[in-house]
Amino acid sequence: MAPEVERCPLKLRPEDNKGNPSLAYSTAADVWSVGVLAYEMLVGFPPFINCSKGDVDGGGGDGGGGDVGDDRPRELCFPHFVSAGGQDFISSALAERPTDRPTAPQLLRHPWLKFATREYQARKQQQQPKTPTAVQQDQVLATEPPSSSCPSQSSRQVLEETSSRFQVVATSPM
Repeated sequence: MAPEVERCPLKLRPEDNKGNPSLAYSTAADVWSVGVLAYEMLVGFPPFINCSKGDVDGGGGDGGGGDVGDDRPRELCFPHFVSAGGQDFISSALAERPTDRPTAPQLLRHPWLKFATREYQARKQQQQPKTPTAVQQDQVLATEPPSSSCPSQSSRQVLEETSSRFQVVATSPM
């Protein structure tokens, strides 16, 4: 058994709250953690705090954890901006019984996560600068060289800072 660790009651897995030392740690506990993290990243505070539907938008009630030892099912509250897919993803990961939770590969195939991945890929492609084609590169090479007023094109200069100005102290051919 792992050494005793101090933990935040709001982030405990359901297995930790049952007081049964024979329960073994499984990947279902990791899935629970993914659900807690996803909820916190989307909403801004931990799941299962004392809240009513009206309190969720305002920061989640009193911010307290409720009764940790309470065996009653906990209510998972979502603000209006969390999509139905996001709610399903998080709710399934935070299922009370470990056997009711999806596996990690099942979570990776969840439609909400797949949609988010496609959205990310599309935005990433829109932000990437277009690489020049071979024809464009030839055209660039065929243009006249830059004027000699730019010393870095014909030689490399070593600059030294003197008070508030830079001064050329050495020049070497490129």
